[in-house]
Amino acid sequence: MDDHRDLRDDRRDLRDDRRDAARERAELARIEGISGKWSRLRGRMAPPALARKRALLVELASLARAEVAQDRREIREDRRELHEDRREAAEDLRR
Repeated sequence: MDDHRDLRDDRRDLRDDRRDAARERAELARIEGISGKWSRLRGRMAPPALARKRALLVELASLARAEVAQDRREIREDRRELHEDRREAAEDLRR
């Protein structure tokens, strides 16, 4: 029974890792897109260009906030998994 639970947990962890990697690739693509747009606007001071620069900064700040929130969730998840692993190791020692 424990083997089934371990296998299920391993599969869930792998699925989570793949999802996280896909999300990180998408975020990187967005950041690179913002960087490219910012580079094209460099030196421009006309009101439309400044408005676009502001919009890019707002988007970048939003991405940063989302990344910090995701980092916190991952830290909680890692702590939970570590606690679970320690508990399982302690149970194994008792057998």
